[in-house]
Parts: sequence; structure tokens; C-alpha cells
Amino acid sequence: MPVFVPLKRLRQSAGLTQAELSVKIGFSYQQIQKIEQGKIKMLSLEMIDKLCKALRCKPGDLLEEMPNKKTDG
Repeated sequence: MPVFVPLKRLRQSAGLTQAELSVKIGFSYQQIQKIEQGKIKMLSLEMIDKLCKALRCKPGDLLEEMPNKKTDG
């Protein structure tokens, strides 16, 4: 089951820019961008904890199931 991190939606709901979030959690702006673009495949427990505190969410809110793509055949 493929999953993704809906970070952009959660960040915007919290009223934060990518730069503000990166400063708040102590990670680089580029890391935030990569998570939002789906280019980071794993998040450490430390990063999940910091994201949840900054975004006031639960760890489960950081994971969403990707819709299945229909395959030909």
C-alpha cells in the first residue's frame, strides 16, 4: 500500500510557510520541499515528532494512502 505525507495541506492549515516550518523544526527548507514533493521516502521518528508538534497533529495525520492507479490489462 503506497502512502504519502500530506505535508503541504497540513502546513497550510497551520498557517505556516515552508521557511517558517523549517525554522520551527530545525530542518532545512530543502528537506521540507522534498517531503512535499514526495522525494523523501522515509521520515525518522524524530522528524515525525517535530512535525507533529509544529503542526499540532498526530503521527497518523502525516500518512495517507495513495489512490490505486488502474493498470492496463
